[in-house]
Amino acid sequence: MDQSRRKLRQGAPLNAPGDRLGVTFSREGPSIGPVALLHKVGGVFEVRPMDELEYVLGLAFDQSVGAVRYLPALEGIARALNAGDHAQAMLRTQLLNLPRLPEEEAYTDIQDKGMKMLFAASGILEASRPDRLLALAPLLDDPDPGVRSDTAGRMIGVIPERAVAMLEELKDSDHLEAARTARTTLLSYTMRTGGDWLRYA
Repeated sequence: MDQSRRKLRQGAPLNAPGDRLGVTFSREGPSIGPVALLHKVGGVFEVRPMDELEYVLGLAFDQSVGAVRYLPALEGIARALNAGDHAQAMLRTQLLNLPRLPEEEAYTDIQDKGMKMLFAASGILEASRPDRLLALAPLLDDPDPGVRSDTAGRMIGVIPERAVAMLEELKDSDHLEAARTARTTLLSYTMRTGGDWLRYA
């Protein structure tokens, strides 16, 4: 994957709510670009599931964000919002030191592709909240082999037959990153399920 996608800008001030690239804060909590980090369940703020955050942010940043490391701080922000203390929630968001999406003028073609996938995946998740990862299934038909491989790896526990078929198709792909991800995922999956893992070793 293009290393430029790993160059995140750290520690930048919060942008105005609705900004499509920066870190923002509103009465609904913190967001990175289009991705809300909290959501409401029964009227109570909770941290959005980590599998969703890692997936959609990974489309733009590769896996370098590591959303899970922010979990304790995000839980604190949720508690502050639930207590009606928006000032404390905003301060906690600023102290998170969240990454920002790259400036639009700095995009390469691969970054632009990743950003399109980020916004698409975020929209899919918001439209189909109860289904969580299943809502990402349309990305298995994405033209980018890297997106298909990553999606299949994340969904192998949800729709294993389709995911395995996709990974089998990609494991010998000319797209080296997609092929590597597919083989690694298939190796791990077959070892867990008692399959013929030596095929992928």
